[in-house]
Amino acid sequence: MNEEQYYSTPEDVIKATGSEHKDFKHIETEEELKAMIKGWLVEIKDFIDQDRNRDYHLEDEIPKGIHSIARRACVNMVIYAIQSQRSPVIRIGDWSIRMVEERVFTPSLLIDLHKFPAKPLFRIYRIEGETEDE
Repeated sequence: MNEEQYYSTPEDVIKATGSEHKDFKHIETEEELKAMIKGWLVEIKDFIDQDRNRDYHLEDEIPKGIHSIARRACVNMVIYAIQSQRSPVIRIGDWSIRMVEERVFTPSLLIDLHKFPAKPLFRIYRIEGETEDE
């Protein structure tokens, strides 16, 4: 069976957010928290691979920036999950109210991601053979 691959690590995401399993309503242990974050990292890897048209695990080395982008995107998912469990509404001042936005790949993350070149989607083939004149 293939081990699921992802960029960054659940431990790095937990360290970056300072989150604990107690921050989530239906998570009972730290292992469950790590498993949930690992699942999110797998999803984020898929987004990154699709956007860049490449799987960095198949290359010689995964750029550190890709790990950073995955960690930061997963931090956004953790923050969104915690905030939406507490209240899906954010109150700004006395009157302003807005809904919590689920935005994993923020504009700054996309700018950073697009610094890594995507593989072209097309290939050019050259076919050699006999022509009718020969």
